[in-house]
Amino acid sequence: MADKGKRRYISQTEKDHLLRASLSLIAEEDGQVTLRHLFYRLVGLELIEKTEAAYKSLGRYTRDWRHSGAMPYSALADNTRWYYGAIRFSSPEEAVANALKNYRSDLWDDWNAHIEIWTEKDAMVAILLSAADPLGVKVFSTRGYASIGSVANTAAPTISEQLEQEKEVYIYYFGDHDPSGTDITRAAKLAIERQLTSDQKLHFHFERAAILPEDIESYNLPTRLTKKSDPRSANFKGESVELDAMDMRVVKQRVRDCILDGTSQEDLLEALEKEKRDKDRIEHLVWGLNSGERLALGPGDGEDGDEWV
Repeated sequence: MADKGKRRYISQTEKDHLLRASLSLIAEEDGQVTLRHLFYRLVGLELIEKTEAAYKSLGRYTRDWRHSGAMPYSALADNTRWYYGAIRFSSPEEAVANALKNYRSDLWDDWNAHIEIWTEKDAMVAILLSAADPLGVKVFSTRGYASIGSVANTAAPTISEQLEQEKEVYIYYFGDHDPSGTDITRAAKLAIERQLTSDQKLHFHFERAAILPEDIESYNLPTRLTKKSDPRSANFKGESVELDAMDMRVVKQRVRDCILDGTSQEDLLEALEKEKRDKDRIEHLVWGLNSGERLALGPGDGEDGDEWV
């Protein structure tokens, strides 16, 4: 992406047209995209220039649109803002009801496979999770190339635990096609394997799912100049492509394809049906709690040593 050129100020009429186009593009892709992806789509429609200045301007526009209510806050994926601190409840019943409503069964508990979806970008987590979570699979962010070592230390214990249960472990990585993004596949796999036994390595699989070289031509993805400041750029050929440049519907379908590859559809449907039955039972329990039923916490837990009923 070119970094040169002065910021071009646009009229209110042009900005309104840009808003309408943005909302239409977001609606096409299930209501949520990254800012970078929206930028590439607008560039493709020739509604905005392919410059870093134009990207920053789009960031300001979307901020103002969301503040004014013209664009939903949820339209742009943002995985960086969280509250910190313990969640508080007004009663034990409220806490239990909250836990029950958020119940999810482990769909893969009885299967001989453990699957994870990895990405290098925090901003992509929510989008990948929207496809992975309904299938019982977690998403993990490496937060770029520099954090690979610490990421491996965090993930390795979980991976080792799954391998000790004699499961095949599959990690599918979604990242940019650039010097560091392509090398993460090698570096992350190596960093984790250093903490595995020889036998465990045979059952550990780390595969790149996107962006693949063939994706660039197949989907006519927009490119940007490769950063020469990247120490791995010397051995990298061609221009770079960001994961955000892909159609988010294609990305989410690929997540589903990776998870379901080699998976028995019947077994998965059975697991999902069991989860539904569990949730039906939970809804009954939550209804009881919300209707004023109290928990029996046991002798000595209530006032004057009485049980709560």
